[in-house]
Amino acid sequence: MITINIIPFIGPQFANVFDLEFLNNNPVTFIYSGIQGHEDGLGFVQRYDMEYWLDIPTGNVYNLEISRENDSLIFACGNNFFGSGNDWFKSTDGGKNWSEYFLQNGFRFISLSPFDDQIIFATAGSVLYKSTDSGINFSTVDTSHSNLVEFFYDNDSIHIYSVSLSSVKVSDDKGNVFSWSERYSSSNPIFVSVDYSQSGSIYLANGRYIYHSTDYGLTFNEFKVLDRRIVGIYKKPSAGGGSDKLYAATKYDLYEITPDTIITIKHLALDTDLFSWFPLQIGNAWVYNSTFMGDTSAEEYISSREVIDTILYNNDQYFIVENKTYDLAKTIQSSFGDYYRVDSSTGIIYKAFFINDSLTHEELYLDLTTEEGDTFHIDEFHPILFESEEPFNQWGINSTKRNYIGQSTPLYNFSIIKDIGLSYEFWWELVGFEHKLKGAVIDGTIYGDITPLGVDDEKENLPTEFSLSQNFPNPFNPTTNIGFRIAEFGFVSLKVYDVLGREVATLVNEEKQTGVYEVEFNATGLSSGIYFYTLKAGDFNQTKKLILLR
Repeated sequence: MITINIIPFIGPQFANVFDLEFLNNNPVTFIYSGIQGHEDGLGFVQRYDMEYWLDIPTGNVYNLEISRENDSLIFACGNNFFGSGNDWFKSTDGGKNWSEYFLQNGFRFISLSPFDDQIIFATAGSVLYKSTDSGINFSTVDTSHSNLVEFFYDNDSIHIYSVSLSSVKVSDDKGNVFSWSERYSSSNPIFVSVDYSQSGSIYLANGRYIYHSTDYGLTFNEFKVLDRRIVGIYKKPSAGGGSDKLYAATKYDLYEITPDTIITIKHLALDTDLFSWFPLQIGNAWVYNSTFMGDTSAEEYISSREVIDTILYNNDQYFIVENKTYDLAKTIQSSFGDYYRVDSSTGIIYKAFFINDSLTHEELYLDLTTEEGDTFHIDEFHPILFESEEPFNQWGINSTKRNYIGQSTPLYNFSIIKDIGLSYEFWWELVGFEHKLKGAVIDGTIYGDITPLGVDDEKENLPTEFSLSQNFPNPFNPTTNIGFRIAEFGFVSLKVYDVLGREVATLVNEEKQTGVYEVEFNATGLSSGIYFYTLKAGDFNQTKKLILLR
């Protein structure tokens, strides 16, 4: 045997943790393992109370197993640094000192039995092995097994659940030969949690669905359905006869689930990059080849959408999108406006309806947090399925397109492109319409063909009045965008003041041509509170309020 070197912790450039266990089931006394290093990575194991890395000459340490009979006995296993095998290590003093247990090329340590620390399971290729003498000798117990599995042990000490990413195998005889059978399989990743308060009870998540088995996985019955793809589940144990609480995690939310309720108990902050799928900034515009479809005929035309302004209503910002239709001769046939609101905390886009400057109601338009296989509901009766995601390579950009399919009548299908926005829209009941994107203007950059927007409407699209838009987002931290429209050439100033009237920032202080503009205000260094921004251009002078919230 060789003794593992203990070196002072000097702060690796990277460290990836692959396993974490608790000594005596105490979350304060933990031990974890993985790979760390500066240029070349080495495996490590570290205790909660040690200022040292246990430097192990192996590629990484992917598995820790603590004996439930004696928590001073710990096994560690990692990929062999110099080959394709696995190195096994053992500590008999709770992880303070380690020695090489033995080198078993091709054997991957899988699990230490919680009922008998002499029983160890390992894999090599598709073969599962079992040792009853603490790893000295092994015998084959299954020949069609994944080598990337997690073991769960039923409280009856007889049944063992072997879970891979796509299947569940169960042994009904302590993992012995001829006792294994596949109970569940899927082409999607699955997640399992054993209910240790009731023998035979296991929960399984597949996509948005949670299933429950009470007969050791022989049958699974639907338990709950979430709107998002599940990335993990955990059945809360209870020493007092069981708990009815199950926890499930999706990408952004953690749920507490009982037979009667589903409660969101934690919501993570969204990735701000999500909103690039539907870029609502003043000046952004989209042009579509469109078709109106009747019972027996179809009429082709051109349509456009342009974000022309924002309004503030009840402290919420709404983007005004002007819709125009043209005949094939590029003559305007109609024009109307839509209102959209972005909820930055949930990633939902709402379509709003105003009458006489008063908001009547909002409808859910798009949920940006959905992933492939997820659904969201425009209302109770109209679910939308996120069907697929595919590459988009056009107009000199490499991006991604998401396709959504309506699941009810009237049929509503659409697609969006990252950094571009809505690229396809199809609506059908007895009649319908179809819009196919042919060009766009995003943040001043032209993609594809934007005629007639970029030709016939060039002069028409120039503003005829001065205006100052409400900043977005608001409240903000630490940056926000401010849009304004200049009706004629002249000197323009845009400045920010605190509540005492002191100037804190100058955003614009120069001559500007007629046009639509947007600037970013970075409040780094300023304290939370209310500020004001003022636009002056000729005789035009307007002030609006913004809120910095840290």
